[in-house]
Order: sequence, then structure tokens, then C-alpha cells
Amino acid sequence: MMIGKETGEKIKYDLIVIGAGPGGYEAAIKAAHLGKKVALVEKDMVGGACLNRGCIPTKALMHTTHLLEEMRSCGELGLDVKEVGVDFEAMHERKKDVVKQLRDGIAQLLKANKIDFFQGRAVIKSSGKVAVLQQEKLIPPSEEAETALDADTLNAVHSSSTHEEMLHADNILIATGSVPARPPIQGLELPGVVSSNEILEGEGRKFSHLAIIGGGVIGVELACVYAALGTEVTILEAAGQILPDMEKELSRSLAMSLKKKGIVIHTAAQVNRVEQVNQMEQIEQAEQVNQIESVASMHSSDYFIKAKSVECDKENIQKQLRRDEGNAQKKLQCNEENTQEQTKCDEKHFLNVAFEVKGKEMNLRADGVLVATGRKVNIAGILDCDSDGGSLIETDRDGIVTDENFQASAAGIYAVGDAVSGNIRLAHVASAQGIRAVCRMFGVDSGIDMNYVPACIYTSPELATVGLSLEQAKQKGLPAKESKFLMTANGKSVISRQGRSFIKVVYEEESHRILGAAMLCARATDMISEFALAAAKGLTLEDMASVIRPHPTYAEGITEAVEAGLGGAIHAAPTR
Repeated sequence: MMIGKETGEKIKYDLIVIGAGPGGYEAAIKAAHLGKKVALVEKDMVGGACLNRGCIPTKALMHTTHLLEEMRSCGELGLDVKEVGVDFEAMHERKKDVVKQLRDGIAQLLKANKIDFFQGRAVIKSSGKVAVLQQEKLIPPSEEAETALDADTLNAVHSSSTHEEMLHADNILIATGSVPARPPIQGLELPGVVSSNEILEGEGRKFSHLAIIGGGVIGVELACVYAALGTEVTILEAAGQILPDMEKELSRSLAMSLKKKGIVIHTAAQVNRVEQVNQMEQIEQAEQVNQIESVASMHSSDYFIKAKSVECDKENIQKQLRRDEGNAQKKLQCNEENTQEQTKCDEKHFLNVAFEVKGKEMNLRADGVLVATGRKVNIAGILDCDSDGGSLIETDRDGIVTDENFQASAAGIYAVGDAVSGNIRLAHVASAQGIRAVCRMFGVDSGIDMNYVPACIYTSPELATVGLSLEQAKQKGLPAKESKFLMTANGKSVISRQGRSFIKVVYEEESHRILGAAMLCARATDMISEFALAAAKGLTLEDMASVIRPHPTYAEGITEAVEAGLGGAIHAAPTR
């Protein structure tokens, strides 16, 4: 138990929060706002997976690559840019700067709200009792603390410490999030097979050809990043469409956009295994000498050989590739150009992904494989056993079982976010649930409606949905209809050279009450909140149409979409 700095009295907390991701740190701050004494325990870094290896670094990279794509076609705008290059290292440095700035901001908020932060692994011993193992870092509770605190000091790890601190509280909130899931596919332990963690942390990873197992949100977003950087990208999705949880029109429209970027998509693809193949073996299998160019470039992001003449003797090229480090740096004969960035070509391996589509086995060669098959609950090791040797709280294979108030099966223990069984695994869901759970445990009404959760995908164009689709509404027996506006008639969309894009609204046939919306257009992830508010507050098409939206903006498309349900959008041909 923590000892008070001056008085020596033992401190008991009103709330101990385990996990400093969006669900955890926002809940801790909310409890502090309610005047409660709060401890926050985190074994890694504040901000959780979302900030450090998820949402934020992904969007930082996507912002860069969106600009890159714009610049490559800026001649259409009358701009004369001779050459656009990519500094991979600088791109990831900027990503790290963004993450650190936000992480430092959270650290300062914790300090300002007098939240005691403990660095270490939490183990719930019983209701109201949490052990912090190995490391701890405490934000001094008194205002007399003089040390300036940034994210680096907040997250300092003292490996020599094996101290165990026992904390006590009336309430415990578990917000430990999730980690990348790995399906039982042979070969996923091989070098070159990575999860989103390895892609997004640190200096990033370069690839010439990236195979992505999984066509969900993580898969399609990172596919866009790498395709913009010039990487050959292939998505392998087990379901019949990418983004399996989205309605078909959205999935198909986005798939068309991805294919235009050069991304290859295989749906209904069952991955059987990943194999490591030596470079020389691949060369021996090549049927033509000019295939060596693509093979060698596939093996390394740093070293590649451009074969200028197919008349070169195959045996001579093989000998050149087997030479030692010194010879690898020399010019190859037969008019080849050698970048000389990779010096041990003969030691390099690449990967073969064996998969089936409609019973036909296919093979895909790549120098990197990203496993993007979703995430799994991260609660391993945080629950001690009860007196009978069982779990302290009820769990299933998908997480912690809670009631509508986010309370687990043991009194005083709550869980939110990705740690909860059957939950929607989104950062803003965890944040809302954390705040709502804190309000419930301390008898305050949060006012948050959890029935309408926006889902966003930050591709180009962006994709966002909220509420019910037309099909879902009909499955619930609701007399629903749908209106739609094509954004190709929207002035801002034309100015910014947007392609196929639209806004759809689902509403009750008689009352015109908004039930949901889907947007595939620029700034969809920002504008979807307008429909979330409308659905949550029971607004109608007439209510939505009564608002004047500025011109020219993307938001004008919202007016057009709801007007389409009231008799016809202004900038659309009349329906017959």
C-alpha cells in the first residue's frame, strides 16, 4: 500500500484502473473529476495500443501517403513538381513525434488530475486488492512535487526493481485492451511474418512485396500505406468480401478503389501455410532469365537487380548472386544495374504463402507477410485464483463477462473496452464505456448512449457507418427505406478530385426517423458524427434537412442525402 508522503498514513483508493489506454486513462480522469482518489496501473506506456501501435501511428502514416498520392498527380492541378521522393526513415520519425506529443499530453493530464500512476504488471488478488509487480513509477499526489513529468519519465522502467506494491480500493476497473491475434497457420513464426505491432512501432518495416492475411480494417488501411510507397500488395481475405462486417455495396466500392491503386485482392482465400524459401531455390525455378529481376527485388527492400538484357547467360547470373560481400558490391555484367545496398544476397530468404480459392491451391511469393486477422483480449496474468483455485471473475474465450453496468461477476470489479467479451473493439467505444462505468459506480448519470457507435475506416475515400443498414433494419422488422446521394455532384468533391463516393441514409418509412447512415466519401470519418447524433436523439429527415450547411463543403452531401428521402435531392436527377 502506498504511504503518504508527509503524514505516513496509508492511502486507500476509490478506484484502481488497470490499463492506461483510451478506456483506462479517460476513466481515471473522469473519476478524478468526480473528486475520487484514483490509481492507474500500466505495464507498458500510457496511451495503450491505440496511441503507441494502433490508431494514431497508422493515421500518421496514412496522412503522409495520402499527400504523396496527391503530389504524384499534382500536374493536373497546374503544379509542376519534377520529382516526388519518399524518406522512409523521416516518415517514421514524424510518426514517432506525433505519438510522443500525444503521450506527453496524457502524462501531464494524469499529473494535473493528481492520479497516482504505477508502472508494472497488475494482478487482482481479490475484490479491492491489486498487486503491482516488478516496476512502479508513482506520480506524487501532493502539489509540492517539483519534478517535471513527461511521457519518458512517466514510463521509465527500472529493471533492477522487483518490488511488489499492494494497492487497495473500493472499485477496480479492468481496461487492458487487446493484442494482435494469430490464427493457427503453419509458418507464422518465420522471420518476415509480422503483426501490426512490428509494422507500426519504431522504424517500421520495408517490403518489396507484402502479403496481408486479413482484409479487415487493419489490413486495408496498411495496404493503402504500402501501396502508396510502391510496394506490391496482395490481400488474402477468408470471407467472401473485404471488410466482412460492412454491407456489400461499401465493401465492393472500396475494393474497386483499392484495385485502382494496384492492390491485388483474393477473397474466399484460405491460407494453408507460410514457408521460407531460399533465394537460390527460387532462381532455379524461374522459367525465364528475365524473371530474375522480380525475384531479386522481392527478396530485399534494400538490394535489387534490374536485368537489362534477357540474353544474359542464366548460369553467369546465378554465379554473380552467389558471390561474397565484396563481389556483391561490384557491377554485375550483362548491362545490369546493382544498387549495392544489400551485401549478402545469398543469405536472404523470402516467403511463399500457400492458399486456396474455391479448392484451387495457389502460391504467393513475398518478402513480408502481415497477419491482420483481428485482435484478442489481453487479460492474461491479471486475475489471481480464488480460494477454490478458480478464476476470481467469470470469463469466456472472448474476454470478461459483464452486465449492462460493466460490472464483472465479483462485486467491485468492472471491465470495459476490448477486455469485455463480445464487445466492439474500437478505441472510442472503450473511452465511452470507461466514462460510463465510472459514472455508474459512483452514482452519476453519464448521459452517454451506447446504442449508436460510429465505425470508421481511413482509406481514400474514407468509409464510415453508424446505426442500422437497410438490411439490418428489415431483419429487425422495421419498415425502413433508404435514400442516397452520389457525391460526384458535390462541388467540394469535384474540386478535390474525389472518385466514386456517396452518402446513404436509412430511415423509418412513416416517421422518417433516422436509423443509420453509411458514407463512402472524403471526410466521412468526421461527418458521420452528425448522423450519430441524429440517430441517438431520434431526429427525422425533416430535422436534418432544416439545417443550413455551408457551401462549398462535403457536408452539403448530408443535406442532399436526406432531401433525397423527402422527394428529391437538388443536385440529382429526379427518380422515376
